[in-house]
Amino acid sequence: MKDDAPIIEVMIRYCDAITSDIGDIDRDGFMEDELIQRSCGFSLIQLGEYCKRVSEGTKTRYGDIEWRKIAVLRDLIVHAYEGINPVGLWDVVINDIPVLRRRLAEIHDCMRP
Repeated sequence: MKDDAPIIEVMIRYCDAITSDIGDIDRDGFMEDELIQRSCGFSLIQLGEYCKRVSEGTKTRYGDIEWRKIAVLRDLIVHAYEGINPVGLWDVVINDIPVLRRRLAEIHDCMRP
């Protein structure tokens, strides 16, 4: 099986970047701050890009992560950014990213020798 630990590590860093970017901002603040929306969107794009590089073996072994949905979200943001609803982005960064980050850290720990 391919060594996916470096890829998972980069994905964790992008999750951390999102968390750092939103800081203690609330939903209304996020809706008003286009710069933070773009920054989070960029990190989501990168997460999707790196997700596509994870081996099929790892994706199968850790099937509880919705690898395909992460990649699809990347494609959606890249190809239809004007149509991306900031409410949907907020939902992802607040609800999904913390869960994904924890799970990726667990996976990364399992990959260490």
